[in-house]
Amino acid sequence: MDSINLGARAGDRSGHGSPGFYQAVAAAEGTVDTQITGLLGPDGLNQFQQYLQGIPAHNTSNLLQQSLSYTSTPLTDEQAARVTQVLAQYDPPAALNSPFATLNADLGVTHLNDATVAQLQGVLTPAQMESLTGVVQLQSQILQARRRAAR
Repeated sequence: MDSINLGARAGDRSGHGSPGFYQAVAAAEGTVDTQITGLLGPDGLNQFQQYLQGIPAHNTSNLLQQSLSYTSTPLTDEQAARVTQVLAQYDPPAALNSPFATLNADLGVTHLNDATVAQLQGVLTPAQMESLTGVVQLQSQILQARRRAAR
């Protein structure tokens, strides 16, 4: 909400999708990064940003583990750890020009590329892979709905 107020004070009345709004949000994020750096130092900020980039992979692995927990092929802890590692490796960092990337991190991974699928096929059973595909598709649909609502 502070970013909305900042944008309005700067004369931006065109809504959430306008360049002025994005600039206000980016400026607010820059202030937060400066405060985090002041508390944790540059290395701490870097570790925090790496942690944030791993959230989607962890969330997707957790969603998969939950969705399979009552099936005949539950995800083992070892499989969950490997899925998280693979997804974190192949999931590109959120777009740098989107100040809302962190807000959507709760969704988890929203796409699977061929390299990710190939590597995960060596970790998951076909039924587990099918469930993962469904989890990712659902996350993608939620992201698209959020984008439509933000317009």
